[in-house]
Amino acid sequence: MNKKIYFLLMTLIICCSSAFAQGPTLTFANTGFSPGDTYNTFSADTTGLQPGPAGQGQTWNFSNLIIGNAIYQNCVDPATTPNASSFPNATMAITDSTGNYGYFKENMTEQTFLGLVNSIQTIVCSNPETVLTYPFSYNDVINDTMMANYSFVGTNVIRKGTSHTTADGWGTLQLPSGNYSNVLRVKFVESYKDTCLLFTIKYDQTTYYWFDGSNKEPLLTLVFLTVNSSGTPTSSKSASVADFTVGIHQNSQPFGSIDLYPNPATGFVDIAINSFKDNDCEVSLLDMNGRKVMKTIHSSVSGNDHFSLDISGVKPGIYMVRIVSGNEIANKKLIVY
Repeated sequence: MNKKIYFLLMTLIICCSSAFAQGPTLTFANTGFSPGDTYNTFSADTTGLQPGPAGQGQTWNFSNLIIGNAIYQNCVDPATTPNASSFPNATMAITDSTGNYGYFKENMTEQTFLGLVNSIQTIVCSNPETVLTYPFSYNDVINDTMMANYSFVGTNVIRKGTSHTTADGWGTLQLPSGNYSNVLRVKFVESYKDTCLLFTIKYDQTTYYWFDGSNKEPLLTLVFLTVNSSGTPTSSKSASVADFTVGIHQNSQPFGSIDLYPNPATGFVDIAINSFKDNDCEVSLLDMNGRKVMKTIHSSVSGNDHFSLDISGVKPGIYMVRIVSGNEIANKKLIVY
């Protein structure tokens, strides 16, 4: 083969390979959440933690992360939440064990943040914040503005700000559980200010997400926050990893697969567990607001194990069966009729 033609062909092959290895493209199908989904993570130690560089073909090494406590979150129907009337356009709410709610409008083209409710305040966005647009790929950028208001000790507080989202890198993510290739990093920068007669507080937050395009939740999330109140800035950071990346070897896991049958069910549901070892499991039934409807302890034996759960007193609806043993968590959706 002519050397010049060979060189051109090799250049074309390299360019094509590089074009395809740009990290996954995020879509509603592989990233979006809907009521009934769970979003469970583990916190991680942030000592010395930095996000690493942007760009193509990066290797982000977080293999020495120290994994902490589990964080449970559920995606629920916003109509079933106590503050549904404040968020009539919401299609999804995310709630945690403390009873906080974040409200979102999500469809095939975008994910928008509408506000939040916690034990102190209800923040409603008059100008919602666009978090993601679909599809979203390497080098894509979103710039947006937001506005919200809430009440603090009887005083109206106005929140205004801007956000900048970009898929700023792709490459290999190294976690305690192993390496994840062709991962897309999304950088979400928010800058906003709360203003009222009593105070002015400025917030600057940068969040990094690593997505593999196969799991809806990010493999890793890093948050860097600076709060400036009365000219005195304070900074903090947090980290969390998806519950399937906690780096526990299979021979130390208490269980493998979990199945429910029948499903839909009424009266009783059989739970089949493939256990790696004898262990005590907490079995809970959660409604779509994340509230425990019932709880029991089951002593599972190694191998194929099964038991029945009495759901005769449970109202018809969609629930989540959650089985917890140590740091291991398994969730299965159950329909009761």
